[in-house]
Amino acid sequence: ANDASNENAHSEHSENPDTWKCSEKQRNFIQKIVRDNRLDPKEVAVLADELFQLPVQNLNRMQASGLIDALLDLAGKKGGRK
Repeated sequence: ANDASNENAHSEHSENPDTWKCSEKQRNFIQKIVRDNRLDPKEVAVLADELFQLPVQNLNRMQASGLIDALLDLAGKKGGRK
């Protein structure tokens, strides 16, 4: 019942899609790989879930690094350049 007032007090910890736990550089790189290779964002979400059981935004720096490697691998398999 207290969720709404609690959410406002901790807005920086809310599920804001613009708040990522990894570095800004990693976030931008992940988004660039997805864009440049026309990957489906849903596919990326599934991959993050399979690898780490977490949404992409909740990955820490080490996990984001693993996801980036997996995305580059995926992009390579889709005929993107390595």
